[in-house]
Amino acid sequence: ARAREWLDKAAAVYARADTRPEEGALVTTTPADFYQEHSWRDDLEWAAVELSRGAHALGDARGPRWSDEAAAWARAALREERGGVLGPADVSAMAHADVLTSAEPDAGLATALEAELRRQVETGRRRAAGDPFRSGVVPRDFDAVPHTFGLLATAELYARVTGDHRYDDFAARQRAWVFGANAWGTSFMVGAGDLYPHCLQHQVANLAMSRTGRGDILRGAVVNGPNDADLLKDPDTVDGARPCSYAPDGGPWSAFDGRGAGYVDDVRAWQTVEPADDFTSTALYALSLTAARS
Repeated sequence: ARAREWLDKAAAVYARADTRPEEGALVTTTPADFYQEHSWRDDLEWAAVELSRGAHALGDARGPRWSDEAAAWARAALREERGGVLGPADVSAMAHADVLTSAEPDAGLATALEAELRRQVETGRRRAAGDPFRSGVVPRDFDAVPHTFGLLATAELYARVTGDHRYDDFAARQRAWVFGANAWGTSFMVGAGDLYPHCLQHQVANLAMSRTGRGDILRGAVVNGPNDADLLKDPDTVDGARPCSYAPDGGPWSAFDGRGAGYVDDVRAWQTVEPADDFTSTALYALSLTAARS
């Protein structure tokens, strides 16, 4: 009974979707300063297929209709939008994979969805081929670490729905990159590995830290990681924050910067060491897919 109640609530939200949004009206958060949205059909595709899964599990008669709508939105997304890397503003990889496994798409749509998943992973693989540390993202761009986890998740989803494991090595390299096989030699998940972020721009974590980043840790939190080095030239002092700066063996992180990308573990550098729920949830999703397969 509780599950049916929540299905009805979800259906009510879905029914309120604006399927003719005005230019510039898309948001993932309000205000829209943090994560700009460039696609929306993938959101409705994912919503419809999840509703159909819930309906089928509960024997709800709306299931077939939602499955049909999921397939229709999938076609619209393939036709009108070009999926990016899995993240807060693009869930097309998850939507496509769910349609392939739940909505019983026709052969033509299934082939197109598999090809789109492959294209998204292939974009990262081509980038990695030209990077000395085999990064599938652009390290000087925002959200480098969560987007790396997004690529890892998409590679795992592609293997799961197609049985094609051509990207297994690429996925392993992306996993290694976020846990230390990168230019700075640091893990970007707190508590994972021998070297990880200590001086987070996070109120509670900062209270527990000393000036050198020692103390209780926000275990499992994921940070942005490297970013545009120019953004780190003027530290952003946070009112009331305890001073905290950490570097391995006391040396400067800048010694490892390159190609326009920089990293610093300092409470004043939100651009590199501010943790976020969406960063961490993307990481948990990617690692859960990896663990399930292994």
